[in-house]
Order: sequence, then C-alpha cells, then structure tokens
Amino acid sequence: AVVPSPFPKAIFDRHLVEQGPGHSLSIRLIIVSFRCYVYFVFLPFHMAIYVRDVLSDRRLHLWAKVGCVRFPASVVHNASGYALSVVLLGMVSLDPIVRCLGQNPVLTQHCPAGDAVQRAYTVPSMVAVLLLYLLASDICVFSNSIAAFVLVFIRLATHMMLFLICFAVVLLAFATAAAALKVETHGWESVWTCAITMVDIFMGTAQEERRAFLEEGDLPALKVLVTIFYFVTGVYLLNLLVAQLAGAYSTTFEDMMGFARLKRGA
Repeated sequence: AVVPSPFPKAIFDRHLVEQGPGHSLSIRLIIVSFRCYVYFVFLPFHMAIYVRDVLSDRRLHLWAKVGCVRFPASVVHNASGYALSVVLLGMVSLDPIVRCLGQNPVLTQHCPAGDAVQRAYTVPSMVAVLLLYLLASDICVFSNSIAAFVLVFIRLATHMMLFLICFAVVLLAFATAAAALKVETHGWESVWTCAITMVDIFMGTAQEERRAFLEEGDLPALKVLVTIFYFVTGVYLLNLLVAQLAGAYSTTFEDMMGFARLKRGA
C-alpha cells in the first residue's frame, strides 16, 4: 500500500519549480492529478486504516509504552505511517495550488498567496519523502538476510545515539571553555560559534581563515584546547564507536536472523 505514493509527485513538483510560472497546462494538470491522488485517495485510505487500528487497540486494551506515556500499540509499531499522515495533512493546508485557485493561469501555484507559503510547503514535502522511503523498507521482508540487516541497523542505532549524546556533552564542555578565553574574532566569539567551529574541525571542513588563525595566532591555550578536543572526539570517541558497533553487530546478527524469520512469517 506504500508503493503508490507521492514519489512521482515530488519529481513533478521539482520540474514545476524549475520551469517557473510559465510551465505548460499539461504539466500543471499532471501535478494536480498527483496531488489529488495523494490528498483524496492515498491519505484518506491510510487514515481510515489507522483509525480502525487505534479503535481496535482501545477495544482490546493493546497498549505500548514509550517512556512513561502509553500509546495504542499500532501507533508505536507503525509510527512512521502515522507521522506521514500528519505531514500530508500539513501539506494539504499549505498547498500553494489551493491558495492560487481562481488565479491565472489556471491551476498555477505562482501567485502572491501561493508564493507566501511556497517555502513552508517544501518542508513537509521533504519530510514526507523521507518517511515514504522509510515505509518502503518494509519490502525487505522478502529476504531474510536483508531483513536481518535492517533489524540489526535498528538495534545498533542505540549505540549511535549514545555516541551522539556523549559527543554533544564533550562539544558543549569544550565550546564553553573556548568561549571563556574571550577570543573576539574568527568564529570563537561565543559558545555557539565555538561549537560550530569545533564541529567543522572535527569534520575536517573548517574554513581556511579559521585554520590560519588557529595555527598562526598567539593563543597557545586555545591550540591546546582544540588539540585535546580533537583527540577526545576524533580519536577516542570515534574509535570507541567503531569498536562498539563491530562487537554488537557480530553478537546481534545471528539473533536477528531468527527475528527476521518471525517477522517475515507475521
């Protein structure tokens, strides 16, 4: 049920934006037909299924806990599907073509009211495409190996989250310490700019002038601080993450093969 979805809509929407206000009537009709399918067929069909599942869960007292909050089990097990429905409802309310009804040319999305929401409409469109690809991953049940790999990927995401949390704490500590040096130029003016600069250094994408200032500037304390930060994050934390993922993958994959067979049978 996920395959006939707004994938073609995103492609034609991009073509419409590139063509600008002077696109042909045939292109506008194709765009509108895809949007009508998404808004009046795809969305109501899936919302009816989700409402039925939620009511069934309430009747059978099937609940799932996320933290300390209880949700109907179907909402937790198919969170991406419910999120997609919410995002599509947002797209309906922001659709530029709806705002431009009655304007010339016919079925255009380029008018003062449509241009005002054009940028806002692109954000839920982006989220919807990502959620659709996430839902399309259910196709992996046709292969036990691929299904096991996907399940391992989900299980190992906890290790990645721990790494990101630890990295954020270390980044905040070193950025606050760098801001205490009160360097007024070259991206070291505040905690926020220090954090951005340190992320750039960690990723190897720092601007040339910032590198030159760090290498040639007379600030040994800042040089030592950045060196320690790079060692802690780029050497220690990153290699610790690789070791964690390698060890967890080897011990988890065999178990996931059994879970994949159960999921495929379900």
